[in-house]
Amino acid sequence: PLWWALAAVGLERLVDWGARARGWNASQAWRVFSAAGVVMSLGLTVFVVQSRLPGWGAGQRAYERLDARLRDLGAPAAAVVMVNDPPGFYLASGRPAIVIPDGDATALLAAARRYGARYVVLEANHPRGLDALFNAPQDATALRLLWRGEDGMLFEVVDE
Repeated sequence: PLWWALAAVGLERLVDWGARARGWNASQAWRVFSAAGVVMSLGLTVFVVQSRLPGWGAGQRAYERLDARLRDLGAPAAAVVMVNDPPGFYLASGRPAIVIPDGDATALLAAARRYGARYVVLEANHPRGLDALFNAPQDATALRLLWRGEDGMLFEVVDE
């Protein structure tokens, strides 16, 4: 912040020197250098954001692909889905969603049944208690694995 504040002072001194020593029109030089500074700041901001946030929007794209998979499987549009990020899933798909609770598969199933969730999306970033389900989905008794891909796994909650 200090350097950005001092840059304006330095720019003013540069324009004054240019007007005296080089015969510049001070008001025109000030406009040109100010506009150049704004353009350089915008360019630097875009570069830094793109280099630091390469996965920007990746979650939304993954949820859009999962929604397409649900449509392919014939899932009703009103079916409640359990995911890590319910607001993000809703924005990407328009489907109602609830959060996966912290806990094991028993807690997951209890919440799914209590709130009427029919599908569960289990991503690599899941609660630790669901490691066993993530690593061995075929061992789940009340969850049927419908699909497994790079975006995660899609389960259907099976009635008891």
